[in-house]
Amino acid sequence: MYCRYLFFSFLFVMFFSNLLLAWNFRDTIDANYTISFPVNNGYEVKKEKASEYGKTYKIHPRSSKRFIALISVLKTPEKNFTLAFARETAEEHGKQILPRSVEKKLVINEIKKSNEGDTIGFFYKLTDSHPAPDGYLYAIMGVLPKEKSIITFTYLFNYESESEFKSIIDTVSTIKIVFNNSQSKILPLLLKEGDLPDAKFGKDLIAKSIQVQYFYLMPNTYSAMLPPLAEKEIQSLESKSERGSVMFFRYDGDIESMKSFLSGLFYGPSGTPSNDHPEEFITQKDLLIIFAFEKGSNLGANVKKKMMEKIKAR
Repeated sequence: MYCRYLFFSFLFVMFFSNLLLAWNFRDTIDANYTISFPVNNGYEVKKEKASEYGKTYKIHPRSSKRFIALISVLKTPEKNFTLAFARETAEEHGKQILPRSVEKKLVINEIKKSNEGDTIGFFYKLTDSHPAPDGYLYAIMGVLPKEKSIITFTYLFNYESESEFKSIIDTVSTIKIVFNNSQSKILPLLLKEGDLPDAKFGKDLIAKSIQVQYFYLMPNTYSAMLPPLAEKEIQSLESKSERGSVMFFRYDGDIESMKSFLSGLFYGPSGTPSNDHPEEFITQKDLLIIFAFEKGSNLGANVKKKMMEKIKAR
């Protein structure tokens, strides 16, 4: 019996540890285009300056400059890219860099989908013939077509690490792209000016409770407890004497069973709203909505009433 207990305890620890190995990064490229991808828990992601075509993200270890990975997501809603185009792009870029490399020949490798083994992109590896003193010796660069987008990545490093390279490949190969206008389940729930004629609408985060503010700004902090976050949105409202915001979260899974966890997180031991923690929330299947208004707010009551009407029609 004791051995069985130890065995199941070991399984639980291993399972819970695996949940903490990665966190889900999410960013909105523009009003119609959102991306997300898993990131190793020991890595940090920084957004580079955006362009009209997309965004670039720099990934590196939190406590060192052991490597840098640059991942660019280039949006092209009018065109679906093919594997042939991805290979041609990788070859073209590689040939431009080859004269400054130790290698005399460019070798194009396939990126395989881990489960099925299908080819999903291409990459090459080159060695800098004259690296800067504080630069990187090796570069792996690749191209993957994804939805109506093209993903390029550059992995710069000095010391070979198969596990690091695998984590970068896992990241780029599992990038998720959502076209908000066609796939968003939150946007239809947003209130319109006609719903509350006397209110001004905005996108400000207005909440009295620090816990609720943090939950909205850093939702991935709770990724080990909640299903993966599919999308989030915020809407602020202001009348002559009151103001507040509504926060929307949609998850890749049912969260009805997480009400007790959320109550403890937002309200503490009491588990109910108070003057210091006046925010209220509702859950429905994969949806969480937080109403951040002062306790007894007429504006908050009207907003909640209108929102419930929209949810019932969902």
